[in-house]
Parts: sequence; C-alpha cells; structure tokens
Amino acid sequence: MSRLIYVVASEVDDRGFDFGCNYFEKAEDAIKFMRSWVAKLIMSKRRDGRNVTHLKVWKDNVMDDWDTESQDITFVVDGVPYEFRVWAFNLHSESVSAKDVVNY
Repeated sequence: MSRLIYVVASEVDDRGFDFGCNYFEKAEDAIKFMRSWVAKLIMSKRRDGRNVTHLKVWKDNVMDDWDTESQDITFVVDGVPYEFRVWAFNLHSESVSAKDVVNY
C-alpha cells in the first residue's frame, strides 16, 4: 500500500521545478516550511539590495493530490519570476516512514 509524502518545489525564471530534499508526512507541514523558506529568501534578497516585487500568495491545491488545499507563492526579484508550491509523491513502502527520508 502506498501513501503520499509532500515536498516543496521551487521554480526560477520558468526553467522547471527543483524539488527540495525535505519531505513531510502532512501537507500542512510542507506549507509551513514553504512559507518560512520564502520569507527567509525574500529577506535575504532585500538585504542584498535586490528589488522584490509582485509578491502573491495564491489559493491552490497540492500538485498530484488535487483534493488537498495548498498555496502557490510567486514573486519577482529584479525582473526574474520565482514560484513555490507543494507537490505530493507516493511513498511505495510501508516499512519506510517519511520521517526516515527527511533531511535536517
């Protein structure tokens, strides 16, 4: 029996999504992580003197788990678009917990 695990994916300049290495058992935990990650990234860019504009948090659903509500966060840094969203993947083994795959 498989179950879902969740991961935050980011895309810069529409070049395709890059999936992080932190996996979560609950979509809510992945959303909290994503919001924290984006806030830290924006603060860092602003500290570096970069221009951050067009910040928008969209109501969305988890990619590949359409019944679970999520968010999509987009913004622009010096004309380059950034996008963050939560994706779901099947964890195929019952003997492996998502806790075993989380990198901290």
